[in-house]
Amino acid sequence: MANKVALLSDMSMVDNYIKNVYNIDMNKIQATYLPQSKSYLKISGIPYLIKGTNMPIDLSIVKMIIKSTHIFNNIHITFKPCVVKVSPKLDIVIVWLNI
Repeated sequence: MANKVALLSDMSMVDNYIKNVYNIDMNKIQATYLPQSKSYLKISGIPYLIKGTNMPIDLSIVKMIIKSTHIFNNIHITFKPCVVKVSPKLDIVIVWLNI
């Protein structure tokens, strides 16, 4: 099905199909593999200071929020989030996530 992501276990099925249909020696071609795409998510408009305190937001708070939000249930973060203050005079940060 084209609407589902292939699994590594599906690769043997593809290999066998190619070998049987086209009578190809699998030792003469490269191994099949799944595509490795990368995506990122940019979250903007996050307050720099934690509400009711003078403490700036940090990675541990960002990770806690991400883990507790249902939107991120099926998303895996591949690298630590990057928190960037928009401007020295503004009280807003942008969070970048590699997913």
